[in-house]
Amino acid sequence: MYRNARRIRVCITDFGIGIRNSLTTLPKYGYLQDSFEAIALAAKEGVTSRPTGVGGKGLPTLLQFLGANRGRMVVLSGDGKVAWDFMKRKEPKRQGTSVAFNGTIVSMRIRTDASGVYIMKGESVIEDVF
Repeated sequence: MYRNARRIRVCITDFGIGIRNSLTTLPKYGYLQDSFEAIALAAKEGVTSRPTGVGGKGLPTLLQFLGANRGRMVVLSGDGKVAWDFMKRKEPKRQGTSVAFNGTIVSMRIRTDASGVYIMKGESVIEDVF
């Protein structure tokens, strides 16, 4: 653990086709008009581009964890950028971007101070989570 750090930043990059392009491969998401709308939708549990419909847990689980820890997550995909900052507000904020990115970037700021460490319900120690 980072005992002297108050927070860490984790960034994950996917060089795929982006959230909107991925979701609109399925007819049920064909109505999506922009990347902002697609990112916000992908943050809801069960939303997935997999034809089987199994999936859609990653972003919602991260948001739940960051919400409990008063963290922050920014998702950049296509020409959209959406930020969730649980220190300041609960609603996501659309942000403009000057450069479109074909894939998806998820950046998270996670609190690591003692009062910010959240252990998942039913887990006794952090090592058990991994």
